[in-house]
Amino acid sequence: MRKMIGIFAALMLALGLSGVAFAHWSETLYIDGTINTGILDVEWSEEGSWDTDDYTDYGQLISPDKNVSSITCEIDDENPNLLHVTVSNAYPCIDYYNLVDIHNTGTIPVHVLDVDLDNPNPDEVQIWITYYSDPECQNPISPPVQLHPCDTMYVLIHVHLTQEALEDHTYTFDAEIEAVQWNYG
Repeated sequence: MRKMIGIFAALMLALGLSGVAFAHWSETLYIDGTINTGILDVEWSEEGSWDTDDYTDYGQLISPDKNVSSITCEIDDENPNLLHVTVSNAYPCIDYYNLVDIHNTGTIPVHVLDVDLDNPNPDEVQIWITYYSDPECQNPISPPVQLHPCDTMYVLIHVHLTQEALEDHTYTFDAEIEAVQWNYG
């Protein structure tokens, strides 16, 4: 009798286990997704340039024929983050200013970390950079600066020729934007 109860219990257990396994229903769900990443892009634009021989000591514009030297900025054709600055027909102890803007032309926010200068003549040419939030250079800011798409910041490049500046020489240097995605690091 015990043997019969043992066989019956084992059979019921086997049927119970197999019934659960066969009564299990299942369904597989699939997810198909697309991720479009943004574009990180910043560029220069020149706002204007001037030098100290444009004005008299009293802040008045002088005659155009007395303005003999100049500073120009050109954006590189292949790399819009690179700015070529040229000082022409200069003389010692003159100061040049060039106001440029950096604008976010991409689709994601960006942090502008700095503007890197490549000055091959540091003994003859001194360069300072100041960052501003407005084109009137009233509100100085310090990097890193976050720029959302279509936002702009302003950079004033101040160039001073020292007493060691060479006669009959053209000075050039490059400035390049260092920018990263806003949440990097």
